[in-house]
Amino acid sequence: MRYNAFRDEVEMADTQNQAETDVILLKSADVIPLINGERYEYLPYKLDSGNAFIGYLINIYDGQKNKLYLKRKKTFMEAKIARTSLENSFPPRYVESVELYVSSNGNTPVKLKQSKKVIIKFFNTNSDKVKKYIKSEKLKVSELNSVIKIFEFAENL
Repeated sequence: MRYNAFRDEVEMADTQNQAETDVILLKSADVIPLINGERYEYLPYKLDSGNAFIGYLINIYDGQKNKLYLKRKKTFMEAKIARTSLENSFPPRYVESVELYVSSNGNTPVKLKQSKKVIIKFFNTNSDKVKKYIKSEKLKVSELNSVIKIFEFAENL
């Protein structure tokens, strides 16, 4: 099995040596694929615009109060031809991006911007303690492991 981030679906093959896949896993909340130790859950989540969308999210932290999810995306960028010799040309390509989503008390996951200010503000009543913890441990919110440590710390408060 493999996750196709461009189409947001899980593909399956009969053998490991098979280059192309014909079979796509049924999109259902009851079917939870485990690919390379990552748990892909088919859930509704909210985009920045407030619209709800249903797709695969990777469960990276499962606490009692909060759950943290990762969304891998690939978008196709058209080729860009340089208009002058001072500009650079770009071939057509797929651009990978990663987004974080958080679910509080079993609610629909919402997008969480990976900035120190937004993450500290998320823990409104314990924001001072979280801020001190980030500073004392010298954590960088741009790193996924650091964000997980912050959520683990906040869960124990």
